[in-house]
Amino acid sequence: MDKCGQLTLYLGKLLMNSGKLSNLQKQILVLALQNHIEEGHKVESTGCLDLYNSQLLAEVYRFPARSQRRWKHYLGVTRHRRDRLDFDVDEIGHARYNAAMEAVSRAMARLEEGGLALRFERGCSLTPSGVEAAQAVNIYA
Repeated sequence: MDKCGQLTLYLGKLLMNSGKLSNLQKQILVLALQNHIEEGHKVESTGCLDLYNSQLLAEVYRFPARSQRRWKHYLGVTRHRRDRLDFDVDEIGHARYNAAMEAVSRAMARLEEGGLALRFERGCSLTPSGVEAAQAVNIYA
């Protein structure tokens, strides 16, 4: 591992061990880890989103989805697509929806700054340090 990777790992462990993770950040890590394991992502895989914003809004904020498309998992199991939830913002309320999206954006940005996740437009992917942190959070949750 190069010096940059070692520093990222150190910063991630420091952030995790400092107890400075918010409840939302912990929920993001745990949900992302569950998806990461369930879908068989490799720890070093990048580009495979472990958690979609829409799944987080549905599961953490309990926003009702108008529709949820289904897909066929590579193991042949038909399941709901985590990335294709559709919300009625008028029903939820624009202020509530926007506040939730801002909170999610800030939480994911902080996880990325700590080297625990990579942030993308529609969600995030755990880094190797993020997988370790999520496993530790999941044990103590």
